[in-house]
Amino acid sequence: RSNIQLLLLLLLPCVVETFAYTALEIHCLTDSYSFAVTDQNVKQFFYISTQKNWSSAQTYCRKNYFDLAVIENQEENNKAQRMIPNRDISWIGLYRVPWTWSDGNHGLFRRWTSSSPSNTGGTRHCVTENNLHNWNDENCNTPHVFICYQGDQKRKNLTATFWFIQPVI
Repeated sequence: RSNIQLLLLLLLPCVVETFAYTALEIHCLTDSYSFAVTDQNVKQFFYISTQKNWSSAQTYCRKNYFDLAVIENQEENNKAQRMIPNRDISWIGLYRVPWTWSDGNHGLFRRWTSSSPSNTGGTRHCVTENNLHNWNDENCNTPHVFICYQGDQKRKNLTATFWFIQPVI
């Protein structure tokens, strides 16, 4: 059989067909699977006015919310910054080696200031956000206010049916 014939075989929706004067009997097996899916990128951010170093801020967020703010796009960056009432410089959940979010996410969104990341003195391994929505690498031991986040805990159940096509000739 040619590749086109095999492709057409895979596309046939479980019927008996004739192709190029050859009768093909196709049996279909079906299985259903359920998946639980959480809404993506639906987050609530919380401003914490107590100044802590990065690791203490992370511990606080993990105990009381979910984690330090994980910011995956500009909309979330704006939303997180709007939580800060007096435009303080605040910890977010990004840290170095390689740049990773506190929850283990390796998302690619970044909003660095023009001079960052600089790792001045080899000690700037954590990230703050300033009042212009830009990020700067900082020494993790410096106390700052911080932003925690809590993801949407709603779950959606999806059911999918897969058709496994097995040609019998």
